[in-house]
Parts: sequence; structure tokens; C-alpha cells
Amino acid sequence: MTNTNHEHCGEIKELKNNLFNYATSELSQDAFICFLLSFAMKEFAHKDKALTSCAKELLGKMLETDNTNDLFVTDIRRQYKNIDVLVTVNNSTYIIIEDKTFGRQRGEQLNRYKEALLKANKDIKEDNVHCVYYKILEQDRPEPDVVNIDREYLLNLFSKHHSNNSIYKHYFDYLNYIEADATAYKHCKDMSIWRKYYNHIYPGFFTHLIKNNIISTDRSHGWNYANNANGGIWCLWWYVISREELESMNITKELAESVYLQMEGGPNADNPHDRCISIRFKNLDFKKSEIKDLRWQMHHFFEDVLRENGFSKKRFMPGVHMSVGHIKLDYKGHQEQIKIMESAMDTFISKFKYDPS
Repeated sequence: MTNTNHEHCGEIKELKNNLFNYATSELSQDAFICFLLSFAMKEFAHKDKALTSCAKELLGKMLETDNTNDLFVTDIRRQYKNIDVLVTVNNSTYIIIEDKTFGRQRGEQLNRYKEALLKANKDIKEDNVHCVYYKILEQDRPEPDVVNIDREYLLNLFSKHHSNNSIYKHYFDYLNYIEADATAYKHCKDMSIWRKYYNHIYPGFFTHLIKNNIISTDRSHGWNYANNANGGIWCLWWYVISREELESMNITKELAESVYLQMEGGPNADNPHDRCISIRFKNLDFKKSEIKDLRWQMHHFFEDVLRENGFSKKRFMPGVHMSVGHIKLDYKGHQEQIKIMESAMDTFISKFKYDPS
């Protein structure tokens, strides 16, 4: 994917001669994890000392220990009890690895795998089972109560262990390629072409906003990709108003389940309104006339508060998640635009009252 028309945004060299550019499935990544950890087996410990050192450091991370000299992998299994990768260390310790390439974890998946393993093997002690979530793309938040292995950690790990092994080098290059794509926001300031030239830039940008507290993280927040017929939208939602605050504004749960800010990155490079910060609310029954009335009252309130900031609306369409209006988003002013919208939400919380009459 080469950027030739916007040189100021730089170029990302496509990996046309890289195994993992084509082997993009989770099964392929499972195979790499198994391959790398196999170098921590005693019989392969001297085959490639760099890979053995790398594998042992990775094991230490997974087991949360710095004492790795006596750690040896004694068994590696794939898809046992639906577990992506099950690693046995020293015949007594077990690592359940859930590998997600592009997908997201479903609920308590790792805990269910752990329960299935313990049920099928009564001799395994629960304290000897460790759960690992392995994800090379951005995620909106770490998985709780497990060891998280992410791209940042892997890049740092691989940079310390140099090997001429082709598979290892291909995987390292592939991770660097994703990293360059996800962090392209650092030098590409033209948000209108982000969707055209980069696959992971919005998740990278959203992660940057969260990690550096550029958005307020005191309230619930997260991000996702919303697919639709118009090409899909990358969405970062945050500043979710509490139920108690909504009730104080006469906004019952029947009217709005939540009210929040949302940063949007749409596919249309020529339409600046595809890149915006919107004020949205989620409702349970958008056909109710009271909800339509609430939407207009909220719009007029924010129109007055944000009059000098270009607040506007697209055509009001019914739906479960509905916008009451937005301001345009651009990279140069994004931090100020975020603060303006957060301040508007504070004003909304303190001064708005829904009038059902």
C-alpha cells in the first residue's frame, strides 16, 4: 500500500515478499507462536541460541517471572479443547494462549478454556494454569486478570534477540509494517486520506488519545469499527454520562440509555463531515415521539453552546444510536476540539433539563 500522491504523509513499503503478508489468519500466527516456543524445548535449545533466549524471555513474561534459566517447554498443543495454543512447561505448568489477529475476545473465553482444561485433567492444579491474551493489533483496553502480549512488547522483545531465521525475521518485519501503519498519524496530518492509504491508523490514533489522556478517561470509553453500507466508520466513544446524571436532567432510561461523545473517521475523503466529533445517544425505542423531541431539544441546546465552533447536524435519521450534531475534526486542532466538546458536555450535565411538555 504505497502513498504516491501525498508525499508529506510518507510511504509504507508493502511486504510483497513476506510470508505473513499472505498468511494473515490466526492459525498462521498460532503456528508462529508454537514455532518460536519450540526453541525453549531442551532438544532444540542449542539449535539457535538467539531464538532460545527469545522464547525463554517470552515464557518468563507469560509466567510473570524473571527466573527463566530452568524453564523448558515440554509440550505444545494446538486446538486442544478449542484452546488456540496450550503450552506445558516443565511437565507441571500450563499456559493457555488465546491468539487474536483481527478479532476480539468473546466474553470470558479464557476462563472457559481454563475450566475445560481443569475438568478434563483432574491432576492439574488451578494455580499452575496461566492465561495469556496475544494480540498484535490495537485493542481498546487490555484484557483483565490475564497476561497481555501486545505488538509493543513483541517488537521490543525481538529487537533484543537477533537471528537469521527466515520465519522469525519475516514475522518481525510484519510487526514493524503494522507498527508503521498504525503510527502513521505521527507524520501524516491530513486526515482526509487516512482511510485511503492506511489500514490501522485510526486504531493507532485512538490508542494514542487514550494512553496519553488526550481524551478524558475518567468515564467509560472504547473504540470499534462499525460496518455499514457506506464504507464503515471508525468510532472512538467516550465521556459517557452516568445514569444518575441523566435522571437529574429528566432523561429517563426509556428516553436515552446513554449519552456520549464519539469521534468518527468515515471513508469519504471529500466530505469533511465524515471526520467529526459528534454528540450521540443510545435509545431503546427510536420510534417514540418523546425521543424525537428529546433529540431536537438536545440539538438546540448544543447549537447554542457551540455556536462559535461550527456545530451542525446531518439529516436526522432514526436509529438505536443517534447523533444530535457534531463539529468537524482536523488533526491540527484535534486536542482543542476534544476539550471544547468535553466542556460542552459538562455544560449539558449542569444546565440541561428535558421538557416533556
